[in-house]
Amino acid sequence: MLSQTEKCMSVTAILAQDPHSRPATTDRSPAPFVHASDEQIELEFRAQYRAFVDAFRAGAERLRDRARELAEMFPLWAFPPALPFNAPA
Repeated sequence: MLSQTEKCMSVTAILAQDPHSRPATTDRSPAPFVHASDEQIELEFRAQYRAFVDAFRAGAERLRDRARELAEMFPLWAFPPALPFNAPA
């Protein structure tokens, strides 16, 4: 709701604005990495997340290496069959 000192923009003023312009400043700030009630919990989460990312990247690297080995066994322009899905134990 507008206060007594604020005035509504006229139709002409609204139409004169550039629709692709951005405001000079905003009230928004970046979201936190994780919402945690305690700093220790946040540190534990970050450590576990880093461990997960490291394990994922190592697995992806092994998969890429295996895919290269498989690709060398097939003729040029042939697609090797998909690798089997490994469900968590």
